[in-house]
Amino acid sequence: MEGKIVVADALHTQHDTARQIVFDGGSDYILTVKDNQKLLNENIGRLLNPQPCPPRGQAPPSTEDWELNWGRVELRTVTGCQPTDPEEVAFPSARQIVALNRRVLRGGEKMSNETVHLITRLEPEKAS
Repeated sequence: MEGKIVVADALHTQHDTARQIVFDGGSDYILTVKDNQKLLNENIGRLLNPQPCPPRGQAPPSTEDWELNWGRVELRTVTGCQPTDPEEVAFPSARQIVALNRRVLRGGEKMSNETVHLITRLEPEKAS
């Protein structure tokens, strides 16, 4: 696993998992934070700057991403991000927090809208 980026859903957003990824595996993580980690989720929500992420490099990339998956269309939009540190968010090796809005169209009829938080060990320069 060394040198990889582990991306996992909220089920895996645990202190022990983050420590294993970083210290045992020598890797970085991007983890989804939802209400299963209520305090962490609320803390990230309070800390996030409502401004969009700064662009990477000279040509700013889009902060939106479309995906067609399992019969649904999903639009993901980064709505805020900022650098952080493990003490500020009380999560091992954290370096950046992100708000991600997901709009999902299922079966061409039903639209859902959800905002989740992400926490990562990656520096903003490596994961803008």
